[in-house]
This record gives sequence, structure tokens and C-alpha cells, in this order.
Amino acid sequence: KAHPSPRSYNIATKQMARCLLDTDLRSFDVPMTSLVREDWAALVDWTIEVIDVFDLHPRAAFHAMQYFHLCCANARVTRGLYQMLAAACIRMASVCDKVGADISVKDLVFASDNNFSEMDIVYVEHTISVNNEKLLMDAGGPLVCDFISVYLDSNEELRGDSRVRHLAWYIAELALQSGMSRFYRASYLGASVLFVALVCDRKPEVWPRKLERLTGLGIASLEPCVAKLTDSIANVRQAHPNLKVVSARYSKAEREFVASVPVPVLRNLGEWIGN
Repeated sequence: KAHPSPRSYNIATKQMARCLLDTDLRSFDVPMTSLVREDWAALVDWTIEVIDVFDLHPRAAFHAMQYFHLCCANARVTRGLYQMLAAACIRMASVCDKVGADISVKDLVFASDNNFSEMDIVYVEHTISVNNEKLLMDAGGPLVCDFISVYLDSNEELRGDSRVRHLAWYIAELALQSGMSRFYRASYLGASVLFVALVCDRKPEVWPRKLERLTGLGIASLEPCVAKLTDSIANVRQAHPNLKVVSARYSKAEREFVASVPVPVLRNLGEWIGN
């Protein structure tokens, strides 16, 4: 499909950009009352598909949805403009991250099936990045995937375990799709994701002492987040069986087919506490 020729941004785009300009985008604590779970899950699915097709670093998906969360939590964005805002956030994330390639505006328009123009994305991106420096600083902090990498790299037994690493990234992307990253600290959620990955891989020691010391979290402390995490993943899968991008990504040989590993709902971690 041919790329559209650039045109002036439309009235809805301009209204959204003005709203983003006139609001304080610094707080992560404002509830996303305007964004229902179904929209969030579908947007993450599309975002990760874009990341995968255009070979961006997987961190860009987490970074982009961090931007998106901040914008929607503090500004009135109509449902019809979610995808365009997500596209602008993907663009900013790919440019700001120092790992991997960035993505062109033309590619984002193409990925959206021409639902908006190049000038729409450019205008929204410019409004956010130029007028909200604090947003860029806040959203640029450590993400769930960053903490997972730190936890794995700090443990000699797990550092070279590619299967556990793929499992952790897989579960982290499922967690992103379920909306967990909007409600828990990245360090806490990252530790919970890694715990679930170790359970799924049937490690004899599911939470090594070194990880407990590094994170400052014992299994009992992880239990509330782990229960919510695994429950949310199961709920999203049940409610949206057609969202298969994440599973498809991790059903490949290069990621050791980890999508075939069941992610159980873990509501009680008593059997591992004290072991």
C-alpha cells in the first residue's frame, strides 16, 4: 500500500495536541478512567507488532506505552485518536532509546493502514517533546524490562540462561498487555515477572538468595504482585483470544518457543516460602 502524501493535521489532532500542551503530564498516579482495558490490550498488541515488524529493540514497546500512559492519564484523548497517539509515542521511544534502530513516520503511517497522516504524527510528537520536557524525563526512567535485565545479569547462575531470559521477556510483554505496568513500580513488577519465569522454567530454587538480597524482596513480599500478574495475564487471554502478537513472537526458534510454556495462575506462594 502506498504511503499517503503529507497533509495538514486535522482538527481532532490539533485539539488533542492542545490538550496535551495545556495539562501537567508529570504524574503517574492519575487513574486512566478514559482508557478501558480492551483498548489498552489491543494498543499494546499493535505496538509490539510494529516493534517486531520493523525490528526495533523490544524495550521501545515498554517505553512507548510509558509515554502513552502519561499522556492519557492526564489529558483528554478521544478513543479514535488512541492509535495515532500510540504511533507518536513509538516514534519518540525509538528515537530517544539509544539501543536499536528508530522508525520513520512513513513506516508508522503504513503500519496503521493509513489511518492518519505523517503530519498528524509529527505535530503530536512535536507538541509532546518540545513542550513537556518533564514528561520525557519521567518516562525515560528504568522500565520493567531494565530491572529484569539487571536482576538476570547480576546472578551468575542465570546470566547465561537464555531460556529464562526469553521467558522473562515474554511474561513482561504479557504483563504490559494486561496493564500491570500502570499500577506497580517497575522494580517490583520486574522481580515478580522474573519469579514467574523461574517457576515456569521449573527451577529447583525459584527465588535464589542472591535475588532476594538484590531486590530486597522475599517471596512473601512478591505474592500480591505475582497473584495479580498471573491473574491479569489469564484474564486478558480469555477476554481477547485474537490478540496473538506476543505469543507469536515467542513461538519462534530464536526465542526457544517459550510461548508454549504455560503461565499458571499463582495465588498462593506458600509452597515456596521458607524453602
